[in-house]
Amino acid sequence: MAIYYFPHFNSASDFNDQASRAVWYFGSLSGEAINFYSDIDVRYEVKPHFSPDIQALFDCMYGSGQLKVKQADKLNSILLGADDYVILWKAEEKLDESELAWLAKCKKSGARLYDVNKSRRMEGSIYIEVSRNYFNADIEFLPENQLKFDRLLSKYSDKNSAFLFCTGPSISEYTNYCYDSGLKIVCNSVINDEEFMATVRPDILVFADPIFHFGCSSYTHVFREKLRDSAARYNFDIAIPIKYYPLFCYAMPDLADRVVGLPYAESDEFNLDLGKEFSLKTTDNILTFLMLPLGTTLADTVYVMGCDGRPLDEDDYFWSHNKKAQFTGEMKSIQKAHPSFFKLEYNEYYLRHCDNVERFFQQGEKVGKKFVSLGFTHILALKSREFKYRSLATNTAGALFVSINPDLKDKFGHYYHYDERVAETLHDDEDLLILANKNSEVADEICRVEPLFSRNTWVLRWNQNPELIHEWCKELATALDGLFVLKRTKHVYMYMGAIRFYEGVLALLTRHKAAKDIDFKINLFYSHMDFASDGFLASNKFEESKRMLEYYSHSNLFPVKLYSDSERLKRNIVDNFGCDLDLWPMIGVTSPDLIESFKNQMSEDELGSEEIVVLFPGNGQIAKGFDFACDFIRSYESRPVYKGKQIRFLIRDQLRDTEISNNLLEKKLKSIRDFSWVDVIGGHLTEEEYLALYKRADIVILPYRQSAFYSRTSGCLIDALNFEKPILSFNNTWLGDWVQRLQVGKTVDEGDIVELKKALIESLSDAFTYPLDLQKKFGAQNLTDLLRSDISNDINYTHSIMSASLRRLFNQFQSLFNLDKPLTGSLSIKSEHENSVLSENRNVGSIARNYGRIERIAYRLEAYPFIYKCSRHAWQLMKRFR
Repeated sequence: MAIYYFPHFNSASDFNDQASRAVWYFGSLSGEAINFYSDIDVRYEVKPHFSPDIQALFDCMYGSGQLKVKQADKLNSILLGADDYVILWKAEEKLDESELAWLAKCKKSGARLYDVNKSRRMEGSIYIEVSRNYFNADIEFLPENQLKFDRLLSKYSDKNSAFLFCTGPSISEYTNYCYDSGLKIVCNSVINDEEFMATVRPDILVFADPIFHFGCSSYTHVFREKLRDSAARYNFDIAIPIKYYPLFCYAMPDLADRVVGLPYAESDEFNLDLGKEFSLKTTDNILTFLMLPLGTTLADTVYVMGCDGRPLDEDDYFWSHNKKAQFTGEMKSIQKAHPSFFKLEYNEYYLRHCDNVERFFQQGEKVGKKFVSLGFTHILALKSREFKYRSLATNTAGALFVSINPDLKDKFGHYYHYDERVAETLHDDEDLLILANKNSEVADEICRVEPLFSRNTWVLRWNQNPELIHEWCKELATALDGLFVLKRTKHVYMYMGAIRFYEGVLALLTRHKAAKDIDFKINLFYSHMDFASDGFLASNKFEESKRMLEYYSHSNLFPVKLYSDSERLKRNIVDNFGCDLDLWPMIGVTSPDLIESFKNQMSEDELGSEEIVVLFPGNGQIAKGFDFACDFIRSYESRPVYKGKQIRFLIRDQLRDTEISNNLLEKKLKSIRDFSWVDVIGGHLTEEEYLALYKRADIVILPYRQSAFYSRTSGCLIDALNFEKPILSFNNTWLGDWVQRLQVGKTVDEGDIVELKKALIESLSDAFTYPLDLQKKFGAQNLTDLLRSDISNDINYTHSIMSASLRRLFNQFQSLFNLDKPLTGSLSIKSEHENSVLSENRNVGSIARNYGRIERIAYRLEAYPFIYKCSRHAWQLMKRFR
């Protein structure tokens, strides 16, 4: 086998040009003879646009006799065979008749002919075909690269997502995001941006351009030197097309162990999983050729940055690049070494690339893959999949508060105003995002509102259909996947929380290594109703609550903290579950500024009105004593009078109970509708209309029942306090506690109409002093300060606890979200109170053989200090499985 350059050289510059290419591209070919023919005396001189390594390569190969320069007439005496390679370095149309005749003889001989004349755009790629065919690289190097790739898959099997970084200007936005939870794949000359590399610390570098990365120019030399330095610093893996594998390993043997050569072929469909079929679809862009297939192989969600594209009328180059991610000083050298490479119809290339990106995305989305563009782009396939929180990504200094509010549909009621109060207390560099009901009509006024959830919290909290909580988890996951990417302090809170939602959050967090970068604060609002319901203490709901609160008290596995929003609920949870939760601040949901405005408008005439107005502000529910309010009003045989002033009652016509209860309440309301001294206020109230009732009232009655409001809070009480109105309520309720504590009204036993009448008269005659710090006591700033706080580990568990099985909990979370197949075998961990004893049976040995799942479970444990609280032995067991 020998290599023959044809035709002969009659120009020193042509010889020097081709000899420079030959020593670079053919140096790896095991000493095979490289034959040049010339009819002039030649003296080799490397030009500055070639790699400085080439002079030494030429001296070595020429000195050893591997590269030979012979008389031109000896070309005619060559007997070509099928094993020989002929390098056609001059365009065929420029050959004379005798040269064409020789070429025809060459083609008949069976020798391999490679047309590398510089007028061909892909001459650099054709040069590399010689070493590819010589080594039969696609077959001979396939087994070792298959093994390397299998190790790569195992190494990155725990990643939730993949981040792909290209060289466009928008890669400068990398500082806005966090990449800890995902696989980081960079391409090409991104390694030249040292700040980027030090921050992102990529896992895999890919490159595949024949002239920029595997060519003979000084540009490529600078790239290789940077590659060697960057690989030593950041220890990333390297993936290239298998075509370049022998040349790369020859040129950079120090990196041969970490490079994987990927096979490829022409195909109609893209390959989304290289683990199943080890072959890429050939395309002419690094994104669709290597990056996206690697991303979808290792992750379900793929984020893309630095693929800016360009407007179609800017068609003088591929597109713009980030200056830090280019070797701009070497561009002239590569253009001189490979001039034809840059002669193409750029729009044709660009539109083909855009089409390939869209086709890849559509194919991936059909099988559940998700693609997200993190930066600015002109490419429609990416632009239509822009990161939904990109507007929240630019501000990395301030915290992001996220409200899980599935009940928010409109601005009526406290669901909107609760978050509105939080938004008003944020710092200028902080933001609020509300994850609202899918049918929300609330616009982005005070903050960003994302319609997301299909069902209300009260539908889900104890629903026996597992598909509903599964649906809720999936919907929340779509938001969390984006939030984890934001490089901001993130505080997620849920006011209308319950044990079931806590379980759902844990199920989602098992998927994310970045879970430690976000904290969840959940108020167990619905626990009020649990304790108020008959049979709760003997129900499965109680047992589920007990199990989860035991787990919560014992672990620091996830950054989730639970709260109770009243002292009474706090005591209930301690007494029944032994778990002492911190208090969630009770806040007023009505605008403090609006309250102050209404108070300032109260005229002397209103304060000295001839009527005494008694307000029942609660809507129509049995729990809120609406039936009692109607009975109380109807108990007066005629309009009541106090010290010459007639009394008027205000009651709301907004029935919000069950159908049976609403029928009863409608009858009750009907019995007082015709009283001239009763104003029935119908329909939804705006915030202004609602506050006008308090402004008009002289006294407020909150007859909320003990069965529902023993521990449950109410914003109506805070509104009455803000207007400094006397309050009447029932004993042994949260409201009654505050009325007694602040001494701002009277309390009576539930249902006692006689005592309530008496309390009404006494309240009208008494003078009450209202605390000056009410706004501070019930201000939203208290909640915002709590949300900003770090989650502490000071859970006070007062009861002796039962054995908690780590395996059972993980199985529960996994099945809840359909994460992975549940573990099999026995693995139980007793608590620290039970000497942290690990019991293990022989079935566990079979688990060890299932490396993929154990790897994922083990990594989840490794990320958090929980294991040291449960059992150090369990972690050692998991480590052995790895």
